[in-house]
Amino acid sequence: MSLDYLGYYHSGSLRPIGKVLDSDYSGFQFYTLRLLERRLEQGSLVVVDLGDGLVIGLVSSMRNVTRRGFEPISKTEMGLTDMISETGEVEDLVTTVYTCRSIGYYSEGVFGKGGPPKAPLIYQLVYEATDSLVKDFYRNTGFDASYILGIALRDDWATLVNHFKYLSRHLSPEELKRLFISGLKVLGEADLSNRIPAYIREVGSWLRLL
Repeated sequence: MSLDYLGYYHSGSLRPIGKVLDSDYSGFQFYTLRLLERRLEQGSLVVVDLGDGLVIGLVSSMRNVTRRGFEPISKTEMGLTDMISETGEVEDLVTTVYTCRSIGYYSEGVFGKGGPPKAPLIYQLVYEATDSLVKDFYRNTGFDASYILGIALRDDWATLVNHFKYLSRHLSPEELKRLFISGLKVLGEADLSNRIPAYIREVGSWLRLL
């Protein structure tokens, strides 16, 4: 692994997509900086720049919200794009909030799995994960799928399937299968064997199509 990811995100090479709204060691929420940006996929990965490290988060849900003090616009028949062209302040009043589960981190030049040693602070910048970061994160943590436990406990199979679809654009089919098998072991070791049939049916059946 030759790339210094902390230096890369600090360099300004990437444009931030949001700022942290709230957080703890298990996850965080962030709001978008630009209203009409391409929406993130459920199951995709994002990165929070902590200043002295990075936190890697898996997007689990999103909602569109209006900021405090927003008054409904009377021209309700107008589309969003028309509204923004008529009154630029709409972009300052409406935002999208994403909820993410922290699945790993990058500290002192090394990737780690699980919750980070430090939780993100409010207003720290959020970026989309680069292709190289996704590859290096999984390859340096042994394709460990222990983070799927929380998703499986909620029976949130849509998020998990979308996560594997997202990863299929960054990892090879063989690497995806290693992650899938790791998930089977994790569920069995955590005494969640009752979730294994759904895991095989939802995620395994999709992997067979690759």
